[in-house]
Amino acid sequence: MSRRAAWGAGILLATLGLAIQLFWLQFDTWSRNPHLRVAYTAACVALSCTVPAQRSPQHISVRGLAVRSHPQVAGGLVVEATLVNEASFAQPFPALELRLWNLAGEAVAMRRCEPEEYLPVSRGAGAVMRTMTPVRAALAFRSAPLEAVNVTLEAL
Repeated sequence: MSRRAAWGAGILLATLGLAIQLFWLQFDTWSRNPHLRVAYTAACVALSCTVPAQRSPQHISVRGLAVRSHPQVAGGLVVEATLVNEASFAQPFPALELRLWNLAGEAVAMRRCEPEEYLPVSRGAGAVMRTMTPVRAALAFRSAPLEAVNVTLEAL
């Protein structure tokens, strides 16, 4: 093998090694890209790793938001809504952020809820939101500020 061919092979191997390192170091970010996900999935089959679940909270719509008095807690509220995954793939249930607002448009209370807090126990751990399948969520506020006049619910 000539010296020139050895250098070429060395440069090719170094470039390939750098590409593999970059591919691995960007695993969490790039594996969520639909175009690169196929390559990551194939690599994980060969390497026995797990590709993180796709998440797109901006594709989860909140519909039918309803607020009522808590049936058992004086001064408390129950907020119910229907969540719909409008993404083209199933995804994990999101955390939800519930905010109460006053007339001046200022947030007067906020609560962040994880899926186990707003889903029925029957769903089980690791459940995913199927595409275009409505899911009922219920959140409770033990004490709502009297000045609260509006509520928003957002998937995170």
